[in-house]
Amino acid sequence: MTVLLVILAVVGIVAAMLAAVLLSPLSVRIRYGQTLEVYAGLSFVKFKVFPKKEKKKKEKIKTSIPPSAKSVSKTPETKGVDDSTKNADEKTDGQKANKKELSDTLKLVFEIIKSVFDVMGKRASIKIDELHAVISKPDAADTAVAFGLCGGILSNILAFTSNFRKAVINDKNIGIEPDFVTGKSRFSADITISIMAGALLYSLIRGYLKGVLGKK
Repeated sequence: MTVLLVILAVVGIVAAMLAAVLLSPLSVRIRYGQTLEVYAGLSFVKFKVFPKKEKKKKEKIKTSIPPSAKSVSKTPETKGVDDSTKNADEKTDGQKANKKELSDTLKLVFEIIKSVFDVMGKRASIKIDELHAVISKPDAADTAVAFGLCGGILSNILAFTSNFRKAVINDKNIGIEPDFVTGKSRFSADITISIMAGALLYSLIRGYLKGVLGKK
């Protein structure tokens, strides 16, 4: 009886810990000013993902190999014209097969990523604290063209946030400005995406099945 109670207690503790993790919010924060910074967090625990602190590398002493110790390469024997043509055809066929396989793999990966994001977006929230750009080119006409393009991109980004379960946008720090004087463009952003760990796990599984099997 005592052993059974211990087992039940262990199972209960593990289940409680698993439930706590699945109900904890995961977050990714991307900041860009002069440099790019990426932070990740689970509940109240936050840590920097990028850039990481560089570790000091120990210098390796390279030893030179004397010419006499180097192996002498041997020239391969020449083959006939028929063998060369056959090998070239086999190589071409192999390259075509590899390209088709790579293309199919990329299409599958794209469908999986798209499906995962479609499912995840409905359960995730996004917060845009800052998304601001100053567009400036040496030529005024180029500045005007780039300003128009960036304005369209910004509009598409803001419209895309409607796919999330919740979107919080700080309108004061959102915008595109032209600069016809300095000739130097500037960009800054501060975006946080968060989702429950359980919802993320569900989105990954559901999105994978939807992308691979085509389930709705």
